[in-house]
Amino acid sequence: MDDNIKKATLVSTLQDRALTWYIKHLNDHPNAGIAEIQNALNREFSGSISETQMIIRFKEIIMLPSETA
Repeated sequence: MDDNIKKATLVSTLQDRALTWYIKHLNDHPNAGIAEIQNALNREFSGSISETQMIIRFKEIIMLPSETA
């Protein structure tokens, strides 16, 4: 897979994850202020997963189904 395609896939995956989280958070907390949303966003995406888990997720994003680890 071309590196540019891998980069685009990664960006859209991260954007989708953030947007999905944001919509769910607003549904769960409809009266949340901007500061509360920012704090929750920071808690959600502040490296709560280990480096090993991130590497595994990265590989899932950039590898084609026909590729193996």
